Amino acid sequence: MLYFLAEKVCAVWSVTFENQDYCAVKGSSVEFKCSYNYPDDESVRETAWYKGMLQDGIWERVKLSVLPTYKNRFAYRGDHVHNCSLVLQDLQEDDTGYYYFWFDTNRFGRNSKRSVYLSVTGKIVLHKRFFFFMFSLFNFLLCLISRAEIQHTPQEGECRRQCDPRMWHSLPKPQNNLVQGWTYSDRTRV
Repeated sequence: MLYFLAEKVCAVWSVTFENQDYCAVKGSSVEFKCSYNYPDDESVRETAWYKGMLQDGIWERVKLSVLPTYKNRFAYRGDHVHNCSLVLQDLQEDDTGYYYFWFDTNRFGRNSKRSVYLSVTGKIVLHKRFFFFMFSLFNFLLCLISRAEIQHTPQEGECRRQCDPRMWHSLPKPQNNLVQGWTYSDRTRV
């Protein structure tokens, strides 16, 4: 019976992060959304966020409020009930690291076992899919601007767009003659 009771009590305290990995650009802001739970017969007295730091070869959790580099750059958006969200503003590359939530009830103080990891980069990193999308959009717009004609094939019951091939002179030919569903034609107009 004592074992069951201990299991039940241990399962009541928890901290849950909506997302555990964040990536942001220097100068921007980020919000760590989280919630926490504790037994109904307890009340929360204090909450705090910590950053995990290696100090003298020892991993320590340091309260954000005592770190000078975080002064006026963080805001606790949570409450003393169940919300533990935190906003970090004007992000710097040194902000990269692990963040932990802590709360103290009228009985016990609890640290989050898990952390949130924030990666701050000094430049925007764009995925190659973004460039393909932009290239496709650019080609589509060029096609519209060059007064592309719409051809209807009644027996197939579908329309297709063919652009003037002269517009492709400075652009590479798309793979498989398709750019996001638009047909590329090597034929010249007569």
